[in-house]
Amino acid sequence: MVATLAVGTLLLIAINLILKRVWRWRLPMLLNMAVLIAGAIVSWHALGFGPQAMGLFEFVTLPIATYVLLSFGEVVLIMQTSMRDTLSEDYVQAARAKGLPESVVRDKHAARNAVLPVLSKFAVSLPYLMTGLIMIEDAFLRHGAVSDSRMPGLGYRPGISWTLFGSVSSQDMPVVMGVLLVVGVLSLAARLILDVLSAYLDPRIRFGARAPRNLR
Repeated sequence: MVATLAVGTLLLIAINLILKRVWRWRLPMLLNMAVLIAGAIVSWHALGFGPQAMGLFEFVTLPIATYVLLSFGEVVLIMQTSMRDTLSEDYVQAARAKGLPESVVRDKHAARNAVLPVLSKFAVSLPYLMTGLIMIEDAFLRHGAVSDSRMPGLGYRPGISWTLFGSVSSQDMPVVMGVLLVVGVLSLAARLILDVLSAYLDPRIRFGARAPRNLR
């Protein structure tokens, strides 16, 4: 499931880059999401595990929606503050002075830099996202465990945070060390991806670029 979503995302990015380079146009965000979901569903059925994938998708919808709603307000406040500061930058004022439409100034110039603090917050909160959602996992994965004919034997499958909490309570140190190792590796990978996205979104950041001679 994750592999098909990753491949579909990469294909959509490639298609948007080609459309932008050839016709100066991109697919709308809602259309991108609709194509990604439809393509994933079709690929799941084509690969033969469509019912299981759909059952798992329905099973994790409520836990994911709960966490998104809990963190939505904080993300909006961070984005609002960052956007307010970015709109007063000199390069944004220069884009307005060129006569660009306000929507282009907002979306193409200001929003790309304003979203960086949101991505940084996500990368920093990733360990908590994986290990601190004990109540959500307990409510939806243990007490709300489903038994679906499309997913035989699903039952209760503890998440990472509940596994870590139970292992600490029972002093199962190998499991604790394994969970912390996985969380640490994923956190490092998220920070690496954040660095790459920062260079892509912020035109002021260029890795490996040579400094002008007069600044050496």
